[in-house]
Amino acid sequence: MIGLLASAACALLLALAIVAPGDGFTARAAAPVFALWTWRRRRQAQRAAEASLVSTLETILAASRAGLVLREALTLAADRARGDLEVRLRSALANEALGVALPDALAATRPGAGAVIDTFLADLELCARARLPSDRIAAFVEDELATLRFERELASDLAARTAGQRFQVWVLAAIVPGLAVYLAAMSPTLGEELRSPLGRFVFIPGGLLFEIAGLVLSRRIVERACR
Repeated sequence: MIGLLASAACALLLALAIVAPGDGFTARAAAPVFALWTWRRRRQAQRAAEASLVSTLETILAASRAGLVLREALTLAADRARGDLEVRLRSALANEALGVALPDALAATRPGAGAVIDTFLADLELCARARLPSDRIAAFVEDELATLRFERELASDLAARTAGQRFQVWVLAAIVPGLAVYLAAMSPTLGEELRSPLGRFVFIPGGLLFEIAGLVLSRRIVERACR
């Protein structure tokens, strides 16, 4: 979602910078795009973490079935984790090695985590505080793994069903900047109007806001239609 917004905003700003250069417009207008790009990088780390969650749980399950304690299971699982999840697991293990209790170390890594990763860390914290034996942890993780696999299969099916609609959103997102460049090239009067203060401070920012709002609403319509 954020990647779509950032891509569309970048395309629109590039087109508008061509038809309305000067007076520091590009630098001012690019600030929201950089914010979206930073948000997108964080989302990529969260998505990488969520994508590796199944393999991480499988590692914990195998280690628990082998009789390893939770700390040792997490050490092995950290090698399978990716993105934000890997960072948080290694941080918890490092704090535990420095003398912090494992439940407290896991709790300290939860702030700022996405909903899925936060739930996973909360479950690990619960297991650590309850001092569950390896067999109980294995049974608990097995149930969590079965639920997660079902949710992933359902999400994959929905993504396949909405592929056409999501492609249409991409196409519609590219129409506005393309149309702006075409009209400015065909109509010098329009290009001059966009270069004026009214164009730079009213028309162009308004177009960008409508572009982002249209993308958000389109994505929500597609998502709700498939529920």
